[in-house]
Amino acid sequence: MEKTINVCVETPAGSSAKYSFDTATGSFRLKKILAPGLHFPYDFGFIPGTLGEDGDPLDIIVISEAACHPGCEIECRIIGCLPAEQKEEGKDKVRNDRYVGVPVCSKVYADVSELSDLPHYIPHQLDQFFVNYNAAEGREFHPHKPLKAEKALKQICKAQGKMQQPRYMVELFLPLNDNEGKPFPEAWFKKIRDTLCKKFKGVTITLRQPAEGFWEAEDGAQTKDRMLTFELMLDLLDAEYWKALREELEAQFRQEQILIRSTPSYQL
Repeated sequence: MEKTINVCVETPAGSSAKYSFDTATGSFRLKKILAPGLHFPYDFGFIPGTLGEDGDPLDIIVISEAACHPGCEIECRIIGCLPAEQKEEGKDKVRNDRYVGVPVCSKVYADVSELSDLPHYIPHQLDQFFVNYNAAEGREFHPHKPLKAEKALKQICKAQGKMQQPRYMVELFLPLNDNEGKPFPEAWFKKIRDTLCKKFKGVTITLRQPAEGFWEAEDGAQTKDRMLTFELMLDLLDAEYWKALREELEAQFRQEQILIRSTPSYQL
């Protein structure tokens, strides 16, 4: 079964305005108006979940018999890549590859699996459009030899792998005293610490200073718990393990509920 990629259209075919997705607002912003006589020959957008060398998602051109609209998601078959370098005055050359796909639902291009299956003028038309588009912006644009679909897909998968994956901050809150105020044995906490250290090798565990939690009963009276918090930073989150541990600790500490909290965390 062939691999397909979901793409997001930013600028539709025929548009003389370039739009871009604003991640901060979740809307599409008018980025620029093209020079007179220029318009996008096909839908232009990006591949979500990828990270290119410029820090943005990979660009993609969608060859189709119908123009879509900004924000439209299309399941595409990747048919190749049009590599290129662009250079602005006073700056180094940068890669500006444009991947090419066709909608899975396309009838006209249903048999197209490689760039070479297209009429020969289409890849040339695309290269010339971007040459002229960049020239109007004062940039040099140099197309390179097209890549086949298989290699293009490998590069997309590599770009997907560059997306920063979250780690997980797991916090385990344990009361220091039972419901009558009697301290729990210190050995219990040491055993939990040792168990977590053994299971999650190489993970730092921080034992915070006792914290206080305040609770209000139905009669309005306030109670106070002193707690210890175990912190772990994990690459993967095994929800079943933590559920089983929570149930075990609730029975051991005779608590109706023990809180174990996980929070996605990204390195800045």
